[in-house]
Amino acid sequence: MHKHLASLKIMKAKPTCLPSIETAAMRLKAKSSRDILQKTQRLVQIKGASRLDIPLHHSLKTEIDRILSNCDLIWVNWKKDGVPLQDHALARMIATALTRAVRLGDELISGGGRRTRDSDPALQVNDRAGLEALRMVGDELETTATEITRAADSRATRFPGILRRLIKRCNREPEAKDKHRQWWEQILAHRPPELKPALEGLRVDISGRIQECWEKVDWLSQLDQAHRNVLAFEHKDIKFSIPRSKKSRAPEIAHISMEGVGRT
Repeated sequence: MHKHLASLKIMKAKPTCLPSIETAAMRLKAKSSRDILQKTQRLVQIKGASRLDIPLHHSLKTEIDRILSNCDLIWVNWKKDGVPLQDHALARMIATALTRAVRLGDELISGGGRRTRDSDPALQVNDRAGLEALRMVGDELETTATEITRAADSRATRFPGILRRLIKRCNREPEAKDKHRQWWEQILAHRPPELKPALEGLRVDISGRIQECWEKVDWLSQLDQAHRNVLAFEHKDIKFSIPRSKKSRAPEIAHISMEGVGRT
């Protein structure tokens, strides 16, 4: 028996070589980022190649600059309000949009040879159609940039979360206080924040204190303090129980009286 067991060879289990989801997402993002860089450089080249056609160049430069600025705005909003581990999907979407823009730009400056038309300011029919298609690409990218912020706002439903969104907006653009105040008042009117049932009576009081913050000189720090107060109200009834260490119980010992045994 022992000889038989000794002759057995146990195979060691090897881990799988499949990459994790996060690693795959990072690879996809890196590939899309390279595509974005190449397409961006190509759009800049297209903008320079259209200088021979003055009327086309002015319109084409405007649309390409708008597309590139919207791409930058998308990444700025995503870093502030984006969802983690979804960067690769956003990068792929931007790369696809830029690919369309490059194809449209190439079609505008290719075929038939561009010539100087200083005396003819009118655009050709094909030029107007291509510029309109480029404008639609810019509109889609602008909508995406706006949607990122709107989605982050819609995810906040409870009072502390919406206050956090308000403070985030104010910290980004402290000079736009009136715009932030209008956003807050619209939230209260159309989508009242959720509160615990026990705190519903404090809704008017909390809203009034926030309203007072706008009129003060240090309004930003006052808003931050109001947010802290709401968090304190929300969690004041939460009790954290500390786990108690159990004492080891000694085994029960039976005591036998030898005198009693002898009597029986």
